[in-house]
Amino acid sequence: MSTPIHPHALRDRTPLLRSGLAALLAVVCLGATAGAASAKLTISSPVMKNGGTLPTRFTCDGAGISPPIAWATPPRGTTSFAVVMQTPAAPARVDDPPTDDPIHASLLRYALPSSLRKLTAGQTTVGSFGANSVNGQNSYAPPCSQGPGAKQYIFTVFALKTAPTFAAGTAVTRKVLLAAISKTTLGSAVMTVTYTRP
Repeated sequence: MSTPIHPHALRDRTPLLRSGLAALLAVVCLGATAGAASAKLTISSPVMKNGGTLPTRFTCDGAGISPPIAWATPPRGTTSFAVVMQTPAAPARVDDPPTDDPIHASLLRYALPSSLRKLTAGQTTVGSFGANSVNGQNSYAPPCSQGPGAKQYIFTVFALKTAPTFAAGTAVTRKVLLAAISKTTLGSAVMTVTYTRP
């Protein structure tokens, strides 16, 4: 048989119950904050994976359209995204023209809205293009490497605090874009693939 609890006993325990509830809420809130803080920007693609190969369709040996790229869990405060596809510098050849950036950029996309989570294959209608290093056009330049062997292509998605802006007529090269977003990048994710020309 249980012993009745006197009303005074309940009143005496009220501060303890309140402090316990407050502590529990603090733990829950702390856990939620920690979960949000631990979220990390990720990158993926339906046609390739990190360490895999770039399908021929997205090179000059195929249709030459830009590959699909997706991303998830952007950091809090993200208002814009940028996407860069670049190739590590190859050893310079005697007949190569001089350049201030030996790293080739096949794709530069910026001013992508915060609601966007992917670029579909060949998509051109969202955000802005920067100037690729192959022909200087504001468009995708499909890989068309010279010489034998596998070449590496690095995709990077940048989560940005603010979208970069440029004066009219600015050639938004790889170096120009990266310099513009260097102080507003909240997080980035990288995927590296290779392609060997037939």
